[in-house]
Amino acid sequence: MAEGNLIRLTVLGDRLKLLAKTAEVGDVEDEVQLASVHGEVFSVALNGSFLTEIMRCIHSEQVSLQLTGSRGPVMIVPIREQRDALYLLTPVLTSTGF
Repeated sequence: MAEGNLIRLTVLGDRLKLLAKTAEVGDVEDEVQLASVHGEVFSVALNGSFLTEIMRCIHSEQVSLQLTGSRGPVMIVPIREQRDALYLLTPVLTSTGF
């Protein structure tokens, strides 16, 4: 979706909105149904390449995204596979325009 670009993840109720801005294609949006939401609403920008590589390494259909704050790392944990690895992805600080 955003190979080499930023992806903004925003929780909207029980849905996760993904927004990628690319010069070639323009804005790309998608939403994913969340199985459960705990804690506060969040919005975070991540490096699309890093997120894509992490998701390619996980063989589970479901993952848990855990945040410690707007500037803390995002912890990505597979739900239905052996947890041999823990994935951390630091957010990208952006202007309010993204």
